Amino acid sequence: MSQTTKIVLAIIITAIVVGGGVYYWQNSQISQPQNNEVSQSSKKSYIFEKYKISLVHDQNWTVKKGYNKEGVIIEAPNQQNGKSTLVSFHPDLTDSDIGMGYKTITEKTYTNSNGVTFNINFMEENPAFPREPKEKIKPDFVYIVFTLDALPGIHVFDYYKDVNPNGEQQFWEMVNSFKKI
Repeated sequence: MSQTTKIVLAIIITAIVVGGGVYYWQNSQISQPQNNEVSQSSKKSYIFEKYKISLVHDQNWTVKKGYNKEGVIIEAPNQQNGKSTLVSFHPDLTDSDIGMGYKTITEKTYTNSNGVTFNINFMEENPAFPREPKEKIKPDFVYIVFTLDALPGIHVFDYYKDVNPNGEQQFWEMVNSFKKI
């Protein structure tokens, strides 16, 4: 085989390998939105009519009245040992003791892709807070207090890591689902 034939053969083989790789990569990129569509079908929206804002949550979560006249609680159905994942919205509170007994470990401001801005405090139980003698610190409990520009008040997302290891992912999915209507 001549030198020229070897070079042409090497170029053809390289083109086939690279072309096959590009074809595979493009097909894997196309299949990703289909996976998102499947996960979106298990979601539903809750609309805060008065404030013209909505959020998307898991379809199997329960929506019920909150602790005050305009409050709303969205709760995960899979309770285990009295532990559940809970989102509570308190739009008519401007100042609250909602964070009493907790201390902020991380604080951040975040704007989602829909233009809704959040102030988020990731909190943990404060061991210095006075408790009842039988009450114990819950190290697996995650308490996130947040406010957002489009919905006044103080809001909480909380979960137990041992019951819901995907709690933080669910929190960010919820935050990213808020949009003004």
